[in-house]
Amino acid sequence: MGAASLGIFLPLLPATATFLLCVLFSAVGGLIPATILSSAPIVASSAALVPVVIGLIVQGNNLGQILGPVAVGSAIERFGWSSAAVIVAGAALMGTAVVVAYSHRLAVPNSERKGGSR
Repeated sequence: MGAASLGIFLPLLPATATFLLCVLFSAVGGLIPATILSSAPIVASSAALVPVVIGLIVQGNNLGQILGPVAVGSAIERFGWSSAAVIVAGAALMGTAVVVAYSHRLAVPNSERKGGSR
């Protein structure tokens, strides 16, 4: 999504390519919440914590839906349309950093984690 945002918000590509990037951006954007929610049982350290993890995911999603448009709209108003690319790409980099930081949890089954029981 971060790379697509550069092609969408920066005036670099023709209209057809920009539109196709918008379609790709929307498709990936729709897959992300489903993927994160489906990984909740994998990431939770125990079955009892799965609802807590799902609650945190939903709260983070809702917070992003409130703050994201405000941040992008404020940046566009102050710095111009191309500034949206910086915010979206930055959010994508932060998301990637979180995935990399916690990817080790996906490699180890819950039953083998310290303190994990299922």
